[in-house]
Amino acid sequence: MFWRLSVLYIISAVFVGPLFAAQAPSPTDVISVMKKVANNYLDKHNTVTKCVWQHAAFLQGNMASFRSTLDVKYLNYTMWWGDSNRWITCNYPKVLTERGAANDMSCGQTYAEVYLLQGEVSNDTYIHSIHEVLDVLVNRSQIDDWWWVDAYFMAMGTFARIGYIMNDTKYHTKNYALFNDSSVRRGLWDLEDHLFYRDETYINKTTPSGQKVFWGRGNGWAIAGLARTMQFLSSSHPSYSVYKTHLQQMAAKLKTIQQSDGMWRASLLDAAQVPNPESTSTGGMLFGIAWGINSGILDREEYLPVVNSAWNGLTTLAIHEDGFLGYCQPVGGGPAPAKPSDTSDFCVGLFLLGASEMVKINSNA
Repeated sequence: MFWRLSVLYIISAVFVGPLFAAQAPSPTDVISVMKKVANNYLDKHNTVTKCVWQHAAFLQGNMASFRSTLDVKYLNYTMWWGDSNRWITCNYPKVLTERGAANDMSCGQTYAEVYLLQGEVSNDTYIHSIHEVLDVLVNRSQIDDWWWVDAYFMAMGTFARIGYIMNDTKYHTKNYALFNDSSVRRGLWDLEDHLFYRDETYINKTTPSGQKVFWGRGNGWAIAGLARTMQFLSSSHPSYSVYKTHLQQMAAKLKTIQQSDGMWRASLLDAAQVPNPESTSTGGMLFGIAWGINSGILDREEYLPVVNSAWNGLTTLAIHEDGFLGYCQPVGGGPAPAKPSDTSDFCVGLFLLGASEMVKINSNA
């Protein structure tokens, strides 16, 4: 098995793009895998209460599992976790004054979604803390908080959901200002390759073969963050067209560098630098591209083979028989190896988000 995988890595480093069209999974099959992965994680980690970005990212996928399956197990876990943290933003109250605290705001996306589930009987307790935190940013004149690409996934979707709930464009406007500051002024968005640098220190770095260094997971965060933002943003808002263009351009580039096994690598332009498949990047890209298809932003005929191939890669290479999700690069700030035994809560969250869009995408086939 490992010999065959190593040969596949060599092939993948030379040929990009799926070598054959992966068969589209049925919605039933996707839900089956989704539940297996979610249950494997929860069965081992159902007492996790700490409010940190890693687990907050899992909760986003956990809520997607609930919406896709309507299994109250996932909602009950979210409610238990939220109650355990008194629905307070991670790292509170430091998050009120800490610059660049986007990671701590990730939990707010789940808080907002729980609030929205309640309808007319919504409890303001669910969003009081994150609302307070965002108001500090909205009312502050500076716009230089987001210096790293992860912030897009962690915070942009939170701004969008609170803006939607409050029916107040000031949250969307500040969201865009922060995004624009990092992508344009800091230069994290590469105008030539249509990918994001992890942070400014990577702009002039190259891989051993001389390629630019674009971190797989960082770009998975980015495209997923754009999708999570547009989900709760009116297409009439000026920022929508900017996010849409970025997602479209990223998808077009990612299509050309998808590897033959359907997955992406930790170093996107130099697969040989870290040859193993990588699940966090693939999960984020699966979600972003599949959402783009489902929302009509991306052409279905052109991109359906991309997401089907990514799904096939994840389910055949990364997911173990019991639902354990491997090949998840551990916490870091740039390309690094991942083993079949490496997993994480945020990796599972990204996969579950991707699976939730695969349920929809093949329901529409």
